[in-house]
Amino acid sequence: MVNETAENEAIKPYVTQLFSHRMQIGDLYVMGYSGDSDQHCQTLQTSQSNEHRLFWLGYEADIPEPAKNLFAPHRKATFIGGCDFDRTMIALAEALDVWPPQFVQQPLHHVGKIFSALQPYPIVEAPDGQVHEKANADLKAFFDAKQAEAGSVFGRAFQNILDGEAPDFDPDNPSETSSSPKAQDRSDKDLQAWKLFGEALDAQNKNNFDEAGKKYAAALDIKPYMHQALNNWGLALAGQQKYAQAEEKYAAALDIKPDLHEALNNWGVALADQQKYAQAKEKFAAALDIKPDKHEALFNWACLYALKRQPDLALEKLKAAHAVHPLTQAKLDQDSDFDLIREDADFKAFRSELGTWN
Repeated sequence: MVNETAENEAIKPYVTQLFSHRMQIGDLYVMGYSGDSDQHCQTLQTSQSNEHRLFWLGYEADIPEPAKNLFAPHRKATFIGGCDFDRTMIALAEALDVWPPQFVQQPLHHVGKIFSALQPYPIVEAPDGQVHEKANADLKAFFDAKQAEAGSVFGRAFQNILDGEAPDFDPDNPSETSSSPKAQDRSDKDLQAWKLFGEALDAQNKNNFDEAGKKYAAALDIKPYMHQALNNWGLALAGQQKYAQAEEKYAAALDIKPDLHEALNNWGVALADQQKYAQAKEKFAAALDIKPDKHEALFNWACLYALKRQPDLALEKLKAAHAVHPLTQAKLDQDSDFDLIREDADFKAFRSELGTWN
């Protein structure tokens, strides 16, 4: 948020509209905002709903002075202090099984979605909406220009998150406070493990699979139950066509976390690469049993049917994947698995209906 008084006054009507709309449809969560702007706090107070709650996760232990009226006893609002933004986001991403977060894996798509969500709200300097279009065009141009550096961009972004930041909560010792010497020691080790994990991902994204494997192994020496490292190590091994070893890593990850749908999906891909289609389908189905909207498994299942020259079944899975996570023409064009069914009339018709965003 901007903090200049003039800027705040200019955007206040639109911010009020945004906050009010949010609180009409559900709870509003404020995070990573210091509360230093009286105007934004006043806007939040105006937008508060009797039906839905306001949750404010703040870095400081106490409620910011300008925000205190938001938490009067009669208001439906909760303040949770001591929430470092990076640590909290990492913990949330892990708890929701969306680790690494999308803005690291697919930064262009993630920021593009943010722009799309903001389009209904006018911008003071450009009420005709041209700012949104220009921002989208500039963003795409930037990422196109940086495509050759995708690996280093990925690594830097991930490292910025992981350097010195990781959850120190131990589910096996929930009563242990983060200030105790034992907890602090564990936290330091966790940080080192996550740092190694980030370095492994960076190496893997540059196709340096041997280096990635060493980093994953080192992370697991520190944090043996790090299922994320096992799952991604499996991907690195599969990238080298070391499928038997990859499957061992996926199995080990699932031993730790049986509902790890990412490992099941990746295992299915490894089996499909070996033309073990029946076993691959079982893994995709198992991933979808855990997470029915696992669009990656649906898409990979479609690839499998395409390789078997079964366009009708491939389209069934593609449409299901598209309903969850919109596909693009580029996504289909860049995947050689669909080469065998590209001339199918129904496939062509489906492709023509897709957007062109990358």
